Amino acid sequence: MPWFVVFPDHAASQATFARLAHPALNRIDHPSGRPWIVGRWSAEELSVGTAGSSKLALLGHHGVTRERLERVAHTASCPSDLDAFAATVDGSWHLLASVDGTCRVQGSVTKLRRVFHTGAGRDRLAGNRANVLAGLIGDEPDPDRLALHLLAPTVPHPLGDLPLWPRLRELPGTHYLTLPANDQAREVRWWSPPEPVLPMRQGAIGLRTALEAAIEVRTVPGGLVSAELGGVDSTGLCSLLSAAGQDVRACTMASLDPYDDDLVHARKTVAALGNVTHDVLSAESFPLYLDNLPGIVADLDEPDPLAAAGNSRQGVLLSWAAKQGSRHHYGGYGGDEALSGGNSWLLHYYRADPALALRNLRASRANGRWSWKQTAAMFLDRTPYSGWLRQQAKALTDPHVSDRTPDLGWGFFSVMAPWATPEAVDAVRRLILRYAEDAEPLSPIHGMHEDLSYMQAGSRYTGQLARAADRHGLTLHAPYYDNRVIEAALSIRPQDRVSRWAYKPIMAEAMRGIVPMPALRRDTKGEGSAAEDMGIETHRADVLDFLAESRVAELGLVDHDHILRECARPSGSPNELGRDLYPMIAAEVWLRQAASTKAQPAPVP
Repeated sequence: MPWFVVFPDHAASQATFARLAHPALNRIDHPSGRPWIVGRWSAEELSVGTAGSSKLALLGHHGVTRERLERVAHTASCPSDLDAFAATVDGSWHLLASVDGTCRVQGSVTKLRRVFHTGAGRDRLAGNRANVLAGLIGDEPDPDRLALHLLAPTVPHPLGDLPLWPRLRELPGTHYLTLPANDQAREVRWWSPPEPVLPMRQGAIGLRTALEAAIEVRTVPGGLVSAELGGVDSTGLCSLLSAAGQDVRACTMASLDPYDDDLVHARKTVAALGNVTHDVLSAESFPLYLDNLPGIVADLDEPDPLAAAGNSRQGVLLSWAAKQGSRHHYGGYGGDEALSGGNSWLLHYYRADPALALRNLRASRANGRWSWKQTAAMFLDRTPYSGWLRQQAKALTDPHVSDRTPDLGWGFFSVMAPWATPEAVDAVRRLILRYAEDAEPLSPIHGMHEDLSYMQAGSRYTGQLARAADRHGLTLHAPYYDNRVIEAALSIRPQDRVSRWAYKPIMAEAMRGIVPMPALRRDTKGEGSAAEDMGIETHRADVLDFLAESRVAELGLVDHDHILRECARPSGSPNELGRDLYPMIAAEVWLRQAASTKAQPAPVP
């Protein structure tokens, strides 16, 4: 996956540029001739167009030609003139512009295409890799911010936007950054969630169009691609690739769970499509979670629990794709968030369709075995998001939320593991309370906020997986995280998109005629808890060896003896132990990797 640093059009940036300069790196200059973009990317990922004092670059998967960029550059007199253009480009990309001496830097709505920025002397730098920027300015990670990453299951918004380095700031995906030549950087909002008003049929047409465009900008006729084939989301992508004339090499990972029917449906899909080559990777060929802990390669931007725990498993999948001769690998990442939706949507569409909302509420209550008292209390709760965050700060040492707790609010509370030190808990509580004062939800609609929160968490993991794929010579494609696809999905009325009586009904409607009918009728979903549980039990001794010396403990964030006792003691629920253990493993791996690469200010080929 490409990385880059953007320099403002100012002579003072030359000193910082000199620290990054390397003959193997790519470089694009401002129209003035000063360094503008420096990093590593492939030629096929980049389009550049110049007109007078304006220069535009799209980096990623987009299908936009140099000629079109030149036309846009010709009409742009300031960075905001690019808003309309940015709102029409399909695919997944960074938009970088230098317009009459002012830079615009823009990523994606999710955390797949991130932007970080900082100040370094008189420079205002931006880039898509936090560790690169931190190395350039000599910043050090903040242990309090690392403690945030010990929360499970997720770091709540907006704390998840805090880089580990205190002199860095992450640009919200809803904003672009302007870097004037002689002024301060400014964050400008360019995106807001769409109004969820489209009925089923109209919304399905929009979703299908967006997905077809996402595939079109990524493919060439007859090209060889690899794709995961398991659930409804990956089945949709595999079918679209087949319809687009790609030479599709599909792979299904067999499960240890005898009730997981992904493989049954995958074989039916392959038989119906007729032009897809299908491999099955046996459950025995896949490492369990927590395999080969000393060999985990951490992503240096931040720890990610799932990326660390499942590192070896994903390595097997990516190795298989590379052996097929593929350079482009597709997965259904992000489909759950875009195509279904949480129970919090019931609060929103109760006003429009109370009978249907109550029908779905009854189904969710029965499935989750919620008490009527808790359900009614949460359904009537109108706590603002800032108040919810303050409640979250108080709940850090509470037990994990029970599966029988209604999820009708802003989200479940995240908690610290029992081995977290009081100092770590206090540090996290202080950070949450500090940011709760001015915190706004990702959307005033509870369900929209919840979906966008899950997209942020999922795309953070997918971004790390994309960089792992890069080490295998692969480009990872996750079209469900494209801006246009997200907009199409979230534009659909929740009463049509979110149902407890049908599984992802909008996908069935959108993919009719593309996805084989047996897959469209599917109402089940595989999940990987069996491999997680077995991984914890099988690798318990390996975990103890790995944590025998702990950098996280040296920072005073965890009680070393406590965590070793918990890991040595048989657990009635390995999955619950893993929920607390994965963030710890991820933080430990990150600290060790960061220490081993500290002497390198930036990655070079």
